[in-house]
Amino acid sequence: MDRVDVVDEVDKNIQDGKNHYDSPLRPQRPLCPLRPFFFLLAFLLFCSPCVAQEEDLLTQANRLYASAGEPSSLLERQRNFNQALSLYLEIEQNQPPMTQSGALYQAIADCYFQLGQYALAVLYDYRALRLDPLNSTVHERLNGALHKLGLPPKTTDDGIERILSLNFRLTLPQRYEFFFILGCLTVAMGSLAIWFPSRWMKKGLFLSAILTTLALLNLVITLYFSPIEGVLIESTGLYRGPDLNQPQLLSIPLMKGNKVKILDSPKNEWIKIASPEGDIGYIPINAIRMI
Repeated sequence: MDRVDVVDEVDKNIQDGKNHYDSPLRPQRPLCPLRPFFFLLAFLLFCSPCVAQEEDLLTQANRLYASAGEPSSLLERQRNFNQALSLYLEIEQNQPPMTQSGALYQAIADCYFQLGQYALAVLYDYRALRLDPLNSTVHERLNGALHKLGLPPKTTDDGIERILSLNFRLTLPQRYEFFFILGCLTVAMGSLAIWFPSRWMKKGLFLSAILTTLALLNLVITLYFSPIEGVLIESTGLYRGPDLNQPQLLSIPLMKGNKVKILDSPKNEWIKIASPEGDIGYIPINAIRMI
């Protein structure tokens, strides 16, 4: 073979190799089709222990609560309620605020009620009603706890916030679901309007967009414009200023279990509130818990 032929053969092999690896006509090595499943499996393996641990805590807490209701000594009942309460509170701490349920708050309120801590029972009943305002059982138990504290029963909340937030029709989780469904519907209608443009598609897209905007407005009003409220867990005086040396505005202290409006952020262990009668003043921060 001549030298020229050898060079041509080498060039041909190099060109073949280049075409073999770099030619855009040849498909690149595909990604492993099971890769998404590996990611999903890793996610499940990471999250499953947390979910399983939470379910175990909930099962154990429910068992302790049920056993506390069975005929037994007072000391044993209190011990079971205390243990169940500790587990419920641990579950509450581990859950993000947006995922907590009214049933969990209701269980905590029941434990506090059985242990005679009625102000804390009122607090968690209000928290349960914030997520599930239509629950008549929680309303009854709340009024029972208020009665134990010598306070009047809860009355129906009025006002534009209640109407705009649909607090009398839908629970907060239901409103989240409603917004999610409307958002998906809007995206679907937008896609259809692009691929199949017509007057009816545009009208459907416009209508779904308006409903989604109204649902978002509802959530914004509920989360950011509704009054911030709290429950007094200790009886306290209402002071003119954030100091114990300031004069008290009321002749009798505010009783624990009262729901008040919070008007300002805490400052130097004091917080500004409005009493149920509308009196505005300061109380120690340790006397109140936010709903």
